[in-house]
Amino acid sequence: MNTPRLYGDLSWVWPLLSPAEDYPEEAAVIRSHFVQAGVPDGARLLHLGCGGGSLDHHLKQHFKVTGLDCSAAMLARAAEVNPEVEYIVGDMRDAALGRTFDAVLLHDAQSYLTKAEEFADVYATAARHLKAGGVFVSAPEALREHFVQDRVTSSTSQAQGGAHVTTIELHHDADPTDHVFETTYMFVIRREGHQRVEVDVHQKGLWDLDEIVAPMAEAGFVATVSRPEVSSAPPRVLITAVKP
Repeated sequence: MNTPRLYGDLSWVWPLLSPAEDYPEEAAVIRSHFVQAGVPDGARLLHLGCGGGSLDHHLKQHFKVTGLDCSAAMLARAAEVNPEVEYIVGDMRDAALGRTFDAVLLHDAQSYLTKAEEFADVYATAARHLKAGGVFVSAPEALREHFVQDRVTSSTSQAQGGAHVTTIELHHDADPTDHVFETTYMFVIRREGHQRVEVDVHQKGLWDLDEIVAPMAEAGFVATVSRPEVSSAPPRVLITAVKP
């Protein structure tokens, strides 16, 4: 799998796109689902595909977080935000850390699962790292029912060092019969009177909710689905799954 530039040479842009201050509401909802399922504050939490650590910034206030991600560049960003959090380079589809946790979280990284067998692999990873009675929370982002063809968003932010970055984001599904769509990012970067444009194309997965939930039972989880509790666009569901 090719690593998108946003998670490589353009990882410095990530804190502008998804800063920690964007996540307090969502982190609170995720925490509430863990607590309601019996995971207490202070519990050990494994965050699969943790990315740049913006969500961890809030979760670490309540849990002992370990983050796993395949991008060393993103983990370097995460460590800057959360120096007290343990971060490990690894693939959420086959990671084996040799220890168990009270809880496992799968958040935005789920967007990059484009094959059905990848869900089975990630759920097996979650089960492998959960103690008996542990809780797995998943927050699928790209559901087919919420997808808007050729949706465009844009924003402008200032990075450390004085660069201004305008980000244009386009979602396009070239073949509605498969499970893949593309998100194209265009970064217009202006620094000291000079401007350059960088383009980064991400291959993402597009699924029906039942296609995401069904493999959890095969991995041994008992799952329940909650409809949106976070004021996001598009709305996001939360899946809470318990390992018996």
